[in-house]
Amino acid sequence: MSSSGSSVLAPTSVAANATAGIPIQPMDGPERIVLWRHGQTDENAAGRIQGQRDIPMNATGRQQALHASRVIARQLHAAGYEPQNITIVTSPLVRAVETGQALSHELGIDTKADEALIERAYGKWEGLTRAQILALDARAMQEWEEGGTPEGFGLESKLACGERVAAGIRAAAQTLHGGVLVVVAHGAALQCGLCVLLGLNPEEFSGLRGLDNCHWATLLRARGRRLSWRIATYNEWYDEV
Repeated sequence: MSSSGSSVLAPTSVAANATAGIPIQPMDGPERIVLWRHGQTDENAAGRIQGQRDIPMNATGRQQALHASRVIARQLHAAGYEPQNITIVTSPLVRAVETGQALSHELGIDTKADEALIERAYGKWEGLTRAQILALDARAMQEWEEGGTPEGFGLESKLACGERVAAGIRAAAQTLHGGVLVVVAHGAALQCGLCVLLGLNPEEFSGLRGLDNCHWATLLRARGRRLSWRIATYNEWYDEV
């Protein structure tokens, strides 16, 4: 069984990079969190920024979601989790809802959508390709590629996005007592939200890239440590179930 995932960031290395001023808030709740990006859309394939536009998955994305849902269900079963111990929350955008529904059908459980998990807003850039943005404002594109948030285009900051998404994850987690929380959302939203969960400032920390379409990360409780969570795997995908 081949995998594109990897184990990264032991708890001590995360703590060493924690940014002062970003509060670390321990959470009660699940024993693990699965952060899962939605399947491919036509705009993903075309290299367009989707942002908060409600774009459905394409045929490839739907197939990715079906395949990944079987792998995730098998992983959780092998780890001892029954469907009644698994909770699925999604972004309200259809590409995330449909991805989450693939797993909910596999497990026979419901999903719940939360507005806090919606993708980062890209304002005037939504629907554009890199080439179109470059033609619009090359200096702004350079700033963005260097990790900044150019002003004047309506882009949501990484920190604002991360705090919003982390708050949504915490709210869902705090309703649970053990088990697994599966969060189905978007590349930038999950990247920024995870940074904030780990006590990092996504405006400053560039050690995590966005998850690939329908890939996932697994967080485990870091009991007895300053941080509540540690990354066990990141950007996981298996070619075989």
